[in-house]
Amino acid sequence: EELARAVAEREAGAAVQEVPGSLHDTLMARLDRHPDAKEIAQIAACIGRTLDHALLAAVTGLAEPELMAALDELCAAGILECSGTPLGATYSFGHALLRDVAYESLLRSRRRAIHRSVLAVLETAAGTPPEQLAHHAHGAEQWAKAMSHYGDAGGRAVERAAYAEGLSLLARALDAGARLRGDAGSEIAVIDLKRTRARAFLATGDVHSLLVE
Repeated sequence: EELARAVAEREAGAAVQEVPGSLHDTLMARLDRHPDAKEIAQIAACIGRTLDHALLAAVTGLAEPELMAALDELCAAGILECSGTPLGATYSFGHALLRDVAYESLLRSRRRAIHRSVLAVLETAAGTPPEQLAHHAHGAEQWAKAMSHYGDAGGRAVERAAYAEGLSLLARALDAGARLRGDAGSEIAVIDLKRTRARAFLATGDVHSLLVE
């Protein structure tokens, strides 16, 4: 499907062998054909597969006409799909692989900066799920915040008896905490996280993991 689209988008008379040989290259070529809107697609990729207009506007800081022009271009190209009215719209990538390619095309330092900006916006919004905050804290490599938010999300999951989800989130929290060795406050937080994880092991009857704990 993507190869067919690539052929259709090329100028009349273009040879089929000019189509990139891999799906990744084909998708990257689609983004590169929209240089003015490519950065918006990359920022959107850092936010997630689905995102709302208000968050994207806050993170980009662009004037509304400039942002809308880029979004209209991406939607016309099938890179993004729009649902709802312009200022209250929700956008999603036409395919998960498009989002992956846009994300991977960013330098690590640029990804960190975008995740940091997204996190700063979300932290000011009431009701943002802690796992969403944790995801962007991890992407920004702000390990203390990642540990805190993943731990909060994991604790809530354990409280509502969603033990598999809770254990997965707590593992991420502990992984972030492991990057903060030597910090007394973080080490205390790690102890609390392990206590919460032990409760989940007890509730699920995972004696082996509890003994290893």
